[in-house]
Amino acid sequence: MRDLIITAGGEALVASLVGGNGEARFTKICASCEDYSEGGRSGLRELSELDGICQSAAVSGTRRVDPSTVEISAAMDNTGLEDGYYTRTVGLYAEDPDGNEILFAVCAEYDSPFYMPPFTGGTVSGISYKLRVKVSDSAIITVGAPSDVYATTFQLDDEVKRINERIDALSFSEEISGHNESEDSHPKLLELMSGLAKRLELVEIASGEEVAANPFAVTLGTLDGITVNGVWNQSNARIEF
Repeated sequence: MRDLIITAGGEALVASLVGGNGEARFTKICASCEDYSEGGRSGLRELSELDGICQSAAVSGTRRVDPSTVEISAAMDNTGLEDGYYTRTVGLYAEDPDGNEILFAVCAEYDSPFYMPPFTGGTVSGISYKLRVKVSDSAIITVGAPSDVYATTFQLDDEVKRINERIDALSFSEEISGHNESEDSHPKLLELMSGLAKRLELVEIASGEEVAANPFAVTLGTLDGITVNGVWNQSNARIEF
């Protein structure tokens, strides 16, 4: 996506809030298939509403990056989507202190728009958005997550990072070695080995010798050094009666 352009309505809202008229809250991100390339940056700035909206997603998290920058996150997928579309424009909506929702900022992609395929009952496709907005003072924006969002993408990213750090810190060779040496490990394998040991012991008792190799000393492939009764079938290495 190209740069995020704050609309004229967004600029007016920021100016109002800087004057001490409360705080704004980012509410949703909308994906549109509408192509606004002819209007350029100035055309995007003058937008008050998006046409061709195919999907929208509630903002899942907002945080201050620095005193003048706010990062907004949201995610959407193709669950239940009947028709695929190309995301040529993304709109960020905000709510003013009076509860009025406006198109705050817009970004567009004309060359390589993201394609959201229709849902066919198999793998779910989706996209995560992280949009950064520069304002004169990030304190005029309400940060956090809505009460109906269970975990923000920021929280999930932090948790994944924490888990990965924990995995890197583990010494798997020591853990595996300790597991293999435990008497409680691999119960099925130990049971099978115990059964084989008992069967081998019975063979040794029956033969009167320790079984360490093939117990057959005569293969009848040759009769050198042995005396037999019957007809020697040399091709099958056996004695027939």
